[in-house]
Amino acid sequence: MGVEVVHITVDKKEIDGKLIGEGVKQELKEVINLFDASTPMFIEFYATWCGHCQTLAPEWTKLIDLVKKEYKDKNVAIVSVESKVFNKDIERITKQSGLGKVNGFPTIGLIQNKKWIAYNGKRDATSMLSFINKQLSGMKGGMRKQSVMRKTIKRKKSVKHKSIKHKSVKRKSNHKRKSNHTRKTNKKH
Repeated sequence: MGVEVVHITVDKKEIDGKLIGEGVKQELKEVINLFDASTPMFIEFYATWCGHCQTLAPEWTKLIDLVKKEYKDKNVAIVSVESKVFNKDIERITKQSGLGKVNGFPTIGLIQNKKWIAYNGKRDATSMLSFINKQLSGMKGGMRKQSVMRKTIKRKKSVKHKSIKHKSVKRKSNHKRKSNHTRKTNKKH
């Protein structure tokens, strides 16, 4: 348990060309295992040629330090995936989580309970941490809070569905209505 940091690249280097630091897992199987275990993952898909990704890199490093401090006793992962390593395993994760195909860089979000939650906020460490805190708020006090919220939403939807269903019941008629064209042609014969 604890924060896992995973960085998957072709050449085992950060976006700035430096070697990836110690303690950072670098195997694709780590990301697959985290996903299959439903470990919450705040994840970035990036390209080395992308200027926005290069600007994000130092903030991402700060975010890792902040998450390590705040979630030291929680099972959470911070994951970076370089575009050059996309394969069928990464595509399976993006499809199953609901993200689909990664079309732009950086693509940032949280995969929680195998569901994609897009991050569209500011690209600084404190804003991203706030997003993580908001999304994982159920983890801090246990997962119970989250499951209660999910059940409430389901009930509201089913109640709404039932009320709509009862109002929209229409009587079926066996009589088929003839068009004006059909009536006119029948009168002539």
